[in-house]
Amino acid sequence: MSLDDKTLKVCNCNRTMALDAKALAAALKLEQPIQIHTELCRKEVGSFQESLKDESCIVACTQEAPLFSELAREAGAATQLKFINIREHAGWSKEGAQATPKIAALLALAELPEPERRVLELRYGFDDEPHSLESIGAELGLSRERIRRLESEALAKLAVSLGDDGELALSA
Repeated sequence: MSLDDKTLKVCNCNRTMALDAKALAAALKLEQPIQIHTELCRKEVGSFQESLKDESCIVACTQEAPLFSELAREAGAATQLKFINIREHAGWSKEGAQATPKIAALLALAELPEPERRVLELRYGFDDEPHSLESIGAELGLSRERIRRLESEALAKLAVSLGDDGELALSA
């Protein structure tokens, strides 16, 4: 699972997050630095619209997901859009300046298929507290063992994208 062939739209939300394009690209094992936008949902929206020509696009912003989805719909784009929240889950944290590994893990997480992505979001408490295998299974209608296998498979895929620190970056 590589993000090299994916379009990534990462924004520092009007400079409210310290994002290092080279460090983020290195953490994701990308060949080129990531372009960091400052106002992707406003002045730089043309860059997002340009990405609608691509097969898929990962947007590191959930707050403006309705706007980006509407723009894609109006353009008649077939682009598969995925949104990930790096701001609340990493960039605005107490350790925001050192959040590059966690931001990289979040971007790699966006590329995981469902239900693997949702299992990790629940297991590691991205929206609140971490959940048990049993509670995730109950929510998704799957057995505890199936959730355990999905978690293991997802972490293995992240490890390929991130190297050996994939699991550590998620739990940081």
